[in-house]
This record gives sequence, C-alpha cells and structure tokens, in this order.
Amino acid sequence: MTRRRIVFTDSIGKRFVTPEFNGDKAEFELFGMGDACTANWDEIMALFQTCSTLEEFKATNDQAQRHYRSSIAPEAPPEPVVEIDAGKLLPGSIARCELVFLAERGAG
Repeated sequence: MTRRRIVFTDSIGKRFVTPEFNGDKAEFELFGMGDACTANWDEIMALFQTCSTLEEFKATNDQAQRHYRSSIAPEAPPEPVVEIDAGKLLPGSIARCELVFLAERGAG
C-alpha cells in the first residue's frame, strides 16, 4: 500500500498537511484488504486541484477521506488537516509517508 499525504501552502506561506491516505481503490482490490476505498488516487488528487484557500483544502480533505472505509471503525470521522513546519516537506521527514503531493494555492 502506498502511503500519501497532501501539503497545502496558503497565501502567506503557512503549510498544512492531510492525514495519511493509505492506498487507493486499486491497491485495496489488489491486496484484498478488509478495508475499502471507493476512488483511485488520480480521482482523489483531482478533488484537491481546485483548492485555493485553507478552508477549501480542509473541506476537500474531509471529502477525500470519506472514500475510505475502515472495517475496524466504519463510522470514524475524518481526521483534520494540521499545520506543518516548512522544513518537514521531504517524504522521509513525514512519519511513515512514502509520497508527498504539494498543492500550492490550487496549483497541482
């Protein structure tokens, strides 16, 4: 499973990161996990392409997380976006994350 996070930079340079997205529809189907995802990664990324404000980024994060279904906690609420230190943008510096995608005020 590919672990991913999306980073958003607001208009004054603060950076915010989503919780970890672990896998996508294709990976869940391939591995036959008990959990599920109803969207492939390109569909999830497309949701974030139009974000131009932090509020839009937060709302899109919630929408994207609703594609994931946990067999352990099927009714769990979406995890929030959190502010991140600008020095922690490399994939290896975000715990257990393999890929990081930047969304610079709507630019993919």
